[in-house]
Amino acid sequence: MVLYTPLWMEEVLKDHDKLTKYKEINYKGIILQVEPSADGKYRVVRIISSNLEDYLNPNIQPGVVLETRY
Repeated sequence: MVLYTPLWMEEVLKDHDKLTKYKEINYKGIILQVEPSADGKYRVVRIISSNLEDYLNPNIQPGVVLETRY
């Protein structure tokens, strides 16, 4: 990807190291991108699946906190 901008490279990348670290997990056969929390739980960020029924499952919608620990 090419980014054309009048800004200095330092300005564009100044907060790059503060980005949230996401993790991909296999939850009941469905790959999810999650954000780990301090108490060992995971908040769903994104569903990575080719099965359309997975997107209708209210238990794995983005924002849901999973109680299961990995």
